[in-house]
This record gives sequence, structure tokens and C-alpha cells, in this order.
Amino acid sequence: VPPPRFRKTDDERWSARIADLRAFLSEYGHCLVPNDYPPNPQLAGWVKRQRWQHKLYLTDGKTSTLTEGRIRQLEGMGFVWDSHTASWEEKLRELDEYRARYGHCCVPTSYRANPRLAGWVKCQRRQYKLFKEGK
Repeated sequence: VPPPRFRKTDDERWSARIADLRAFLSEYGHCLVPNDYPPNPQLAGWVKRQRWQHKLYLTDGKTSTLTEGRIRQLEGMGFVWDSHTASWEEKLRELDEYRARYGHCCVPTSYRANPRLAGWVKCQRRQYKLFKEGK
């Protein structure tokens, strides 16, 4: 039973977005809905709000629309609360696969098989250089 602060429409919207997320999970094998997801922008916004609500939920004294049950439901689907860390770890796995295949991590910027990996590696190099320079 939802807490009294929830209206019936809240539950209906929750159920609709959960159904959308299940469809996304079925198609892509994960719950990392991009912020810009043209096939279903409502789902993209909802996923972003759930992450924000989770932060509120974890902060003492903050009211959140998330309940323990909703959190368990999302986590049961493999929902990721920190999408930045998950994305970084995914790219690291891709780099490890590249290294296993080619014997090095020098992904060329023109790597057609995975241009996003090439861009990510370039960004990591730039960030490391800035770090070494104390910036």
C-alpha cells in the first residue's frame, strides 16, 4: 500500500514507466536509459528523476517519492543509481576487450569498430594530462 502522500495517478505513472523500463531492458539488456532517448523521452526523464529521488531518499530529512518497495523493484531489474560510474566501467571493459584483441590500449581516434571507445580513450588521456599538470 503506497504512503498517503501518493495519489492514484502517481501509482499509475509509476506502473507505466516501469513497463517502459522493462521494455527497454528487454531490448537493450540494461537499464541505462540515455538522457536523450528520442523513442521515449518520458522514460529518459523518469529514469533521471528516480536517480535524483534516490539521492533525496538517502539524505536524512528529505521527502522522496521512492519507497523501499520501489527501490527493490528497480534494483531487481538491474537499475543503476550512479550512471556515470556504470558508463565509465562499461568503457573500461570495452578497452580491456580491445587490449585483449590488439595487445595494447592505444585506440586510434579513427577506430571505426567503436568510435565511442576511441572518443572515451581520448578524453581519458586529456583528463590524465590535466591531472598531471595539477589542473
